[in-house]
Amino acid sequence: MVRPVPMLLLLLPSLVLLLLLLLPSSRPPSSTYLLPFLLSDVISWAQDMRVL
Repeated sequence: MVRPVPMLLLLLPSLVLLLLLLLPSSRPPSSTYLLPFLLSDVISWAQDMRVL
């Protein structure tokens, strides 16, 4: 039984990542360097949410 609230919580990080990717390329390169770490954190967090 899946409640709508956890699904919304799972969608929020993906929306944040989309916003980060869609921002203009004028951002400092450090942000693009941190993207893989953000992706790994979001993936592990999503897996934890699925376990709960």
